Amino acid sequence: MTQELLFRGALLPLFGISWLSVVATASIFGILHLGSGRKYSFAVWATFVGIVYGYATILSSTVVVPMAAHAVNNLLGGIIWRYSQNRLHAGTNAKWPAVIATSVVLKTGRFTS
Repeated sequence: MTQELLFRGALLPLFGISWLSVVATASIFGILHLGSGRKYSFAVWATFVGIVYGYATILSSTVVVPMAAHAVNNLLGGIIWRYSQNRLHAGTNAKWPAVIATSVVLKTGRFTS
């Protein structure tokens, strides 16, 4: 939640509510997700998701929708990670359930605002 307050609640309005600002804040969001043994693919994923969260902020005119989407994404990502750690040959750590759940939260938030 604090990430969304910083990136979508503070930086996005500071940079101006525009698509360029969405991409800029999402890029910073992605870069800051590097480190702690994470790969560049995770930073690319975080940048993409940051663009989606920025888009949701603009469409809904509130930071609550990206906060909820971020929480759902993290929850499902954690569940998927935990499940894959319990299997020897789990394959790739698919993010599609998180993408679907995030899009449902974003769509619901868009129509309730």
